[in-house]
Amino acid sequence: PLKAILVLWSDDESIIEELTKVYWNAMNTLGPLFDPFIESLVDMLCQCYDKNQYASLLESSAQGLLNMYGQSKPDLIASMLQRVSNTTFLLFSRAMSDHPDIVQAFFSLHLCALRGQAQIVYRPESNCKAVLRAAMTAITMQEYHTVKEVSRWLVEFISHYPNSVSVEEAINSQFSFLITELLRGIGTASPSSTVEFLGDVFTPIARMCPDMLRETLLAVLAAENFPTKHVSNEEKKTFATTVMRTSHQKRKLKVLIKEFSLVCRGYKQVTR
Repeated sequence: PLKAILVLWSDDESIIEELTKVYWNAMNTLGPLFDPFIESLVDMLCQCYDKNQYASLLESSAQGLLNMYGQSKPDLIASMLQRVSNTTFLLFSRAMSDHPDIVQAFFSLHLCALRGQAQIVYRPESNCKAVLRAAMTAITMQEYHTVKEVSRWLVEFISHYPNSVSVEEAINSQFSFLITELLRGIGTASPSSTVEFLGDVFTPIARMCPDMLRETLLAVLAAENFPTKHVSNEEKKTFATTVMRTSHQKRKLKVLIKEFSLVCRGYKQVTR
């Protein structure tokens, strides 16, 4: 009966959200007795998400399934993550900026996977590179909570650099673009209220990839009028040098990045 309702009312997000709560309560109540229905539930979830990309499907159903069955049914949950990710990538390719709620829910789901079931994310089919590309585009969105969640995912993802070949390859292959987009966001592209979150991303980068960061910072900042026309070449060189000198001091690094952002946005250099 619930499947029939799901098919009939798949275009009504409020009803889909209530149905997912019913399934979630059933899983919690029945425990192992619900196991025979899990594959059907995952398939229904993915079919519904293919048709209508609702943030609630990622926030409640997908995360709940991942948390509850990630260890006991890793192949099934990995397949679910891949299916909803591929559908989300198609949506992002058309109009990511129109769906900040889905962007936030998507990276919340992937953050949950990294923290609880990292081996699922490490699989080649998980497409780490595509998730990272999406994150680099999303960090310059204008919604505070969206940029915050994407930044949290980036911090976690980069911290797995030494543990996974997939993560290492994704970061190495797109490192210059990652630093460019972070600096563009710190400059003016992202809201000033989100600069502290972007600053947090520099901490694991500096810890995991110091040599690449040093070289890339200097190369990216050498571009004329980048990140903005308000910052001079001398100020950019000083910033790059100081970032590397304070790379293991998280608080000082965050202050440095906030000050650099102010300069990029046309404010006077803060005197320390």
